[in-house]
Amino acid sequence: MPLSLFGLLEQRAQVSPHAEGFVDERYILTFSGMTQKVDQLSQLLHRQGIKQGDHVAICCKNSVGMAVLVFALARVGAVGVLIN
Repeated sequence: MPLSLFGLLEQRAQVSPHAEGFVDERYILTFSGMTQKVDQLSQLLHRQGIKQGDHVAICCKNSVGMAVLVFALARVGAVGVLIN
């Protein structure tokens, strides 16, 4: 069975948890740090009513924060729709 987007992140965090995985001009997150942030945000999204199959528009600059959001949406089964 193919891995989900979040499953790929989890797998990488198991292999190299302390490696820098996500970097922008403001933040550096390791793979394990990214997994923790994604878990926190996915719980918040779920509490706010975002559920599997929902489509959520994302309009922001490329950043670590945007990546956290995309992975968190995948974690709850929602789809991030990137708007240019």
